[in-house]
Parts: sequence; structure tokens; C-alpha cells
Amino acid sequence: MVKSAPVRHGKIDAVGSLREFDLLGLAGGEAGWPAGYLAHGFGAETEALRRVVERWGFERLGRVADIGAGFGRWSPFLAEVNDEAVAFERKENGVALGRKLAELFALTNLTFKTADIAALPAPTGAFDGVWCCNVLQFTDRGAVLREANRVLRPGGRLAILQYNSAGRVLEKFFSGYAHGGLEDHTTRFALRSLKRGPSHNGRDNYGALKAAPRMLETFGFALESSSQDPIRSPDAEAIGLDDLRAVAARLETDAAFRADFVQRPQFAKAFAANIDLVAIKRRDLAAG
Repeated sequence: MVKSAPVRHGKIDAVGSLREFDLLGLAGGEAGWPAGYLAHGFGAETEALRRVVERWGFERLGRVADIGAGFGRWSPFLAEVNDEAVAFERKENGVALGRKLAELFALTNLTFKTADIAALPAPTGAFDGVWCCNVLQFTDRGAVLREANRVLRPGGRLAILQYNSAGRVLEKFFSGYAHGGLEDHTTRFALRSLKRGPSHNGRDNYGALKAAPRMLETFGFALESSSQDPIRSPDAEAIGLDDLRAVAARLETDAAFRADFVQRPQFAKAFAANIDLVAIKRRDLAAG
């Protein structure tokens, strides 16, 4: 049976090419945003973004939350194929720009709200899907996943996408060290993450595909599907995540080891950079 195309809300196509869309102009300038961030815009054309939403099963779910939505790169594409989408973002400038996009795209079913995504202003069981893209590594992972569980109905769908894995954390170490040495804030973030490992559910976390099913089960979810960036080194299987903890600890204390290691940025390529996970809510945490 051929799957029918979803009915699309709004008028995203009316604005033309999203690669050429002047997001910076709509925002009224770069103030409050990282340099060059808005100039990058949506980063892809409309159909490519739609295919991602379709791939992870986020069409025709009903009511969907986009948590840590930023300016709303994904929110319009969730809204156009669902009954309603609510975008939650802690930064006021992101919410303001997202509201302008919702109006421009004529998406009357898309709402932006300022919120801490670990304490969402939404009732329990309010959503059929929760979308979390390029966010979890910058949060208290446990608090966010507990909140995602709370606001999802039983059987609801959770997408965790562009989630940093070990390769991306190592890349951050090398870039941070090149910029400011051991005391650079990006270097420190990377070392904390590496020492805590992929089972850490607080801040400074990262993901690993092998650890994902158990992590998700802890918060009431069952892994449905996943993918990861390709591991780019034939030596990857010989390097364990526990080895990375030891490497990170040694980088802080052994100057000679550190001086040699920072000359080897290709080491990051032994690990996947990002992982994507889709899970189904199987139980309420409060119910045990």
C-alpha cells in the first residue's frame, strides 16, 4: 500500500528557497546570537527538512512538542504535518524569532513559549510526540528525560537527534585546546563529559549507541530505532569508552602526554560524532 502524503498546514513553500531565506533580516540583526549563526539560516532546503521529520515518524502524531527549539528550525516542519506543535525555548530571542516564522509561514497551529525544558509549562500527558534535536548534551539529561516522560502520553514518541557522541566531544576538546589551552571553557566541558561517560545523566553528558537502550529504559522509554554517524577509523573497536575516561584524566595531569595528544586530532575520528534515537514511552516514571 502506498502511503498517502500528509495534509500540510501553513504556507512554508510560499517563501521560496530556505537556503537563501534572510533569517538575519527577519530577526532584525545578529544581536543576542552567536556570530554567523543566523546567517547559516535553516541549513537545508524545505524538502530535505521534511524528509527528516518523515524519517523519524513525526508526521500525523497529533500534538507535538519541540523542546529546546531555538529559533524554530524544526518547529514549522512539525507543525505542518501535525494537528499542533508547541515549541519550548529558554531564550527570549529564539521565541521572538520563532513567532515571526510561524506568522510568515501562516502556521496558526504553531506556538512558541519561553520555558526551561526541564520544567515545561504543560500538563502531564499533553503530547503525542516530543522532538529534541541538538539539545540533550547541553542539559541535565536526567531532568529533561524525566520531563519528556511526564508530558508524553503512554505510547508517545520521543526523538533525540544530533546528540553528541564521543567523536564530537573529542572534536570539542581539540578545538577548545587549540583556542585556549586546558583552561578554555570548551576544553573543560569536553574533559568533564569524557570523564563522566555516556551513562552520566546530569550535565556535561554525551551519548553512545550501545548505552542508549539502558539509558532510555531508566526514564520509561523503549528504543525503537537509531542511527549514528559512521565511525571513521578501522581502529575504533580497540578503543573503549572506559579508555576515554582514563585518557581524559591523564590529559589533565600529564603535560607530556597532553602535548603529544593534542597533535593527534584524528583520534576523534575513531568514534561516531553524533547519534539519533527514537523511543516510545512505555511507562510513567511516577508509577515505577
